[in-house]
Amino acid sequence: ERHFYIMKQNPSKPSAGEVKKPQLKSALGSYDKMPPNPLLSAYLDENQCRMFVDSMMEVKVKQGEVIMRQGDKGNNFYLVKEGTCEVNVQEADGTIQTRTIGAGGG
Repeated sequence: ERHFYIMKQNPSKPSAGEVKKPQLKSALGSYDKMPPNPLLSAYLDENQCRMFVDSMMEVKVKQGEVIMRQGDKGNNFYLVKEGTCEVNVQEADGTIQTRTIGAGGG
């Protein structure tokens, strides 16, 4: 099981072919449990990072579960709390680039 933080949830129901949105719970108080995130730290001081994470929602995702697909509307911001996430991007020439993001990544 993997744990992610999500900035906001799209309240609409998914239509056929869309990724089902997982159940969410508040991430309030989770900042100290989260690995450092260089991207957040580059733009926010520690107090701002804490407030940002506290405003997020936590979602647990099972291994192999799709979080989003290339081309989906970008209305969520994810941070990896625990585990890893594999990201596949299809380039214009059809090749697939794969990247693994670990805890603290986003």
